[in-house]
Amino acid sequence: MTYTPIAPGTLNWDVPVNAAFVDQDTRITTNTATGATQNGRLTALEAVTDSLDWQADEQGFVAWTYDPLVANSTSSLTAGTVFMAAVKARKSFTLNNINILLGAGGTTLTAGQNFAGVYNDAGTLIGVTADQSASWATAGYKTMAVTSPSSQTAGNYYVAIVSNASTVPTIQRQAAASAAAYNAGLSAAQARWSSGGTGFTGLTSLPGSVTMSNRGSGATTFWAAIN
Repeated sequence: MTYTPIAPGTLNWDVPVNAAFVDQDTRITTNTATGATQNGRLTALEAVTDSLDWQADEQGFVAWTYDPLVANSTSSLTAGTVFMAAVKARKSFTLNNINILLGAGGTTLTAGQNFAGVYNDAGTLIGVTADQSASWATAGYKTMAVTSPSSQTAGNYYVAIVSNASTVPTIQRQAAASAAAYNAGLSAAQARWSSGGTGFTGLTSLPGSVTMSNRGSGATTFWAAIN
């Protein structure tokens, strides 16, 4: 019902006024019920989604590439080449640690030339670890603290690693497919996984800033997480 102003002196003026108020109350009640129904549906959908797979926060992480259960293969890194893996943070967080899985440690790692870090979408290094030469000499789960924890907003972030050694470590990843499949529909700047590219090879440390669009599309889909 649409309310129509009542002219002065109209007889039984209370009838249309009351009808308008009743109509307004009805619409408020209906919209409130509809909103509650939609909220209930969203809550149910979130519950179903959460029940399908383990979520990063259920294992103490802010974000990860995927459930580590899927990291059932390995690849060797390439000396001096930056490898990246994208993670999606869905809320603000403090970056404290970077986590990866090594399938085998390296040998004779070059001191001061083995690092993990995190870049943002703009290609700025927002966190980097101390040298990991000693840690990366053995296989296993590696939790690596960044040297300067920082507060970050929700968004896409990129875990980066670079290693130099006589024999570089191998890293746990998903079973092989192709870079084209893993990064389907994404530009070089957006690629979920990358290895090398212009400015990403022949390095002994992680640069303070990089051009994300210069990355090389990679099929080394290694597991990584941040917390």
